[in-house]
Amino acid sequence: MGQVGWIKVNTNIFSNRKIKILLKEREGDTYFRIWIQILTIAGECNRDGGLYISDNTPFKIKDFTNIIGKSSKTFTKILQKFIDLGMLIYKNDTYFVKNWSKYQSADKLKKIGKTNKVIEENIIEKSFNNTTEEKIRKEENRKETRVDESNFETLD
Repeated sequence: MGQVGWIKVNTNIFSNRKIKILLKEREGDTYFRIWIQILTIAGECNRDGGLYISDNTPFKIKDFTNIIGKSSKTFTKILQKFIDLGMLIYKNDTYFVKNWSKYQSADKLKKIGKTNKVIEENIIEKSFNNTTEEKIRKEENRKETRVDESNFETLD
């Protein structure tokens, strides 16, 4: 799937009891920022909430720490808090945002995908038609510029 440049964040996010718990942590602002970063990474990955560094390679702690800029110890503690609160799931060596559909509408993604496919098909068809028309025009020009030598008289 292609990238989608948005995720849903509800205006009452600060009323969410899990966010309230995160914000009451010693470095609550950091927990919250990292949660938003994880949501945006999941949106960039566009894999049903799965967090992948590349097509088939899930994020490891080291990948997260390099991107987010926290130590492995701090980041592991924060991830564990997200898992304990039921915000993240760790399954088959991959982190997933739980209830991803709350943050990204599958129906809108399908609509975007269909629209993008139609646009791509139109571009390909237009390109093909332009190429074909160009070939026809060149062939017609070639025929018009061909000189019929039988109509010339020779000067001896």
